[in-house]
Amino acid sequence: MSNFEILLNEYITMDAKDRGGYFLAKVQTIDGYCLEQPMLAEILEVFLKKIASIDGKLDINEYAMMQALNMYHRGLPFKAEEFAATLAKFVTDGSHTEIEEAQFAMLPDYMKVDIVMFLIAFACVDGELAPEEADWLTSLIG
Repeated sequence: MSNFEILLNEYITMDAKDRGGYFLAKVQTIDGYCLEQPMLAEILEVFLKKIASIDGKLDINEYAMMQALNMYHRGLPFKAEEFAATLAKFVTDGSHTEIEEAQFAMLPDYMKVDIVMFLIAFACVDGELAPEEADWLTSLIG
């Protein structure tokens, strides 16, 4: 079983009512990491765009998750039009994440695990993990 499969199994076997609190705990943990690694916030922004764009649609659950994250970090409502525009540009430009993936690879393993779990939770918010999402996440952690 790969590292990704272990993490995914940990998430999907979790009681569904615990997932919201788990996601919030990951957000808080990653906020602490961003203090240690200032580049991490930019990496996460690009990775969220990647996850949101891999399946070709930004659904209502992903929108709600982005709204919650924006309210949590900035106290401001999420501006879907702004995010859609930056997401469209990201996709139009080729959805390249090679630089951020190289930066991610240099992070300590414990940070990578928490970030991938955060991304799994975000990717699964629509109730499924698309094969393309799983493939990309597997490439991050193996």
